[in-house]
Amino acid sequence: MKGFNFAHEGYSIYNGYRDGRATQALEKMKSLGSNAMALVPYSFMRDKNSPTPFRFSDNAGSENDEGLVHSAFETKRMGMVSVLKPQIFAGDSWPGEVEMLNAADWDAFFDYYYRWIRHYAFLAEIHEMKALCVGVEFAKATLSHEEEWRKMFKGLRGFYQGKLTYAANWGTEFEQVSFWDELDFIGLNCYYPLSKNLEPTKEELKANFNRVKAKIAKVYTKFKKPIVFTEIGFRSINAPWKNPHAEGDDSFNAEHQQLCYEVVFEGIENEPWCEGILWWKFPSFLEYRGEENSAFTPNNKMAEETVRKWFMK
Repeated sequence: MKGFNFAHEGYSIYNGYRDGRATQALEKMKSLGSNAMALVPYSFMRDKNSPTPFRFSDNAGSENDEGLVHSAFETKRMGMVSVLKPQIFAGDSWPGEVEMLNAADWDAFFDYYYRWIRHYAFLAEIHEMKALCVGVEFAKATLSHEEEWRKMFKGLRGFYQGKLTYAANWGTEFEQVSFWDELDFIGLNCYYPLSKNLEPTKEELKANFNRVKAKIAKVYTKFKKPIVFTEIGFRSINAPWKNPHAEGDDSFNAEHQQLCYEVVFEGIENEPWCEGILWWKFPSFLEYRGEENSAFTPNNKMAEETVRKWFMK
């Protein structure tokens, strides 16, 4: 798989994944050599320590089912495949901090989550999406309750015949969770830092990425499952290699973003464990934030040509 996480942008401004602008964005992804994209509908938890039912997006201008189906249809029409990758906002935190305070709350959490993700399994099956990502970065929940996830994976096989994966957070979760034998491929959200320096050489960045690859190869060797970068990305800011996942820097540096893309593409070429890369991220309308912005997207930046070069190989 070669492509992007297709990020719904402009809530309540445009008509989400259904909008003609979203189709234009898909066409541009295709023109860059993409053969895959991930749709990313969200739900949320108000409290990371308290279980509540997960709502489905159903408002106009949100990642509603109609929009997901439409973009999946357009993707298929263009000769690409779609991955359905539902995600959770967890209050003012992230899924890796979700942790219930007692066994009853854990049971309720997994019941609510299964009811939520089951909906997307049906959607992915009916509309022939290539893969379903069952969860994203639930670092505490996966490492402490692995059997509940295994039970969930087995249950979803009854609804969905495509490929199942899970997107593990870089670091401890990816390196230690051991339920990969239940899944078709290993998903890695890869934001390992590549240097602490403001102006490292390309050779230094490549050497540090080789260390990251050694961690990835260790997981691959243990489970013998192909690995897909379900997320990897760098903002167009000064030194994005220092803390790739971080927000908050308003500088603009297209050269530094492009350098990171080059290091990653050169590093994964011909790696036997790598079955794909879904960059974070590509927006659902092409004028997103204007031409000079510090966001993760390579759209209309120097990194765009790097993507084209490698995806077209």
